[in-house]
This record gives sequence, structure tokens and C-alpha cells, in this order.
Amino acid sequence: MTAGADHTALQRQQEAGAGSGTPAAPRRRGRPRLASPEDYRARITHAARQLFLERGYAGLTMDSVAAACQISKKTLYQFFASKVSLMASVVDAHRLMILALPGDYSALSPEDALAAIFRIDLGCIEATASIELLQRISEEARNSPELRAIVREIGSDVSQRLLAEWLDGEQAAGRLVVPDSTALAYLLMSIVYSPLISSRSGCVSTPHGTARQTYLRGAFRIIVDGIRPRP
Repeated sequence: MTAGADHTALQRQQEAGAGSGTPAAPRRRGRPRLASPEDYRARITHAARQLFLERGYAGLTMDSVAAACQISKKTLYQFFASKVSLMASVVDAHRLMILALPGDYSALSPEDALAAIFRIDLGCIEATASIELLQRISEEARNSPELRAIVREIGSDVSQRLLAEWLDGEQAAGRLVVPDSTALAYLLMSIVYSPLISSRSGCVSTPHGTARQTYLRGAFRIIVDGIRPRP
């Protein structure tokens, strides 16, 4: 299969997956718009995510991803040099789904900004999907040093750094007093994510849906109240 044929196959998948119950837009005359490299990378990343959920990290192979995308391995390697880089793309996309940073939250109170940053008001389907992937990544990383390194370098370390930078910005603006932004970022991430990971094993009972939103908003309020500037 040639690269051009591969791109056509991927584009057909995009068009087939775009159906959402809404009427299709009128077809434009002339040549159809070719999907960008970013579109193809996103489509491949999505396929890798689904295969990872189904088969785990060991079962995720470049062969299986190429087959799922109906492209050749040669074309796949044009977008991702290795399984590690492909899984890094999955982890990075997931990080953006659960932590909306960088971003401008200056118009919000610190507690509302934290709620927006941690995206606690995600819709049910999107929230369930993000939690499922978080739990599976945590499970698989226990048995894979390679995956642990990817999660640390692309996921948790980046998230903690970005959150610490936002906290530093809040302190610089005079809205919060944060003696150690890195430690506070770690604490906030633990409050939000650790119960979700632990609940998979049945060790911890954690609230879901609106109960989780209420719980987290309350936790953010308590933390922010403790680090507000005092008169």
C-alpha cells in the first residue's frame, strides 16, 4: 500500500467516524480537502489509545496500529518513529484532556480556576473515558519500566511543572501565597487523581459524577482559603 493510498484510507476513516447524527455539510466542488499531518497523527493516536485499552502496553504494537488504521508500517513510521513515541502521544493527549494547562484563568477565582484546570465538569462520557485511560495507564505502568518513564516524562512531570507555574503566577498576581508551588502542585494532583487510581483496585471508595465535582470544589475551597493573602 502506497503512502497516498494510506492517506486515503485514513481520510475515509475520518469521514466515517465524523458522523454524529447531524446532517452532513454540503459537498464542495473540486478536489476534497486533504487532511493535515496533524489530523493523521490524531487519528493514529486515537487508534493506539483504543488498542492500548484493549490489549495493554505489551499488546500495543506498530503492526496492530498500522492494521487498525489501514495503513502500512512505512507510513506509520513517517508519523511515529517508535512504539515509545506513539505511546508518548497517547499520554500527552490524555494529559491535555485532564489538565487544561497552559491557559489564562485570570478572570476566575483561584478555586474556580482549579476546577477549570482539572476539568472537573467534563461531560459524563468524556470523564468516564479519561478516568478509564488513567486507571489503565497506572495499572500497566506498574509492570513496564518503559511505560513508567513515558508517563513520568510526558504526563506527571509536565503536569506538575505546569501547575506549579500557574500557582507561581497566582502568587505573583497577589491572589495566593504559595511557599512551595511544586509541593502544592503535587498535593493537588494527588487529591484529584489518586482516588481514581486507587478505586480501580477496590481499595478506596471515591465519589463519582456530581458528587465528585462537589467533593473537589470543596477541597479546592479549603486549600485556597488556607493560602489566600492575609490583611
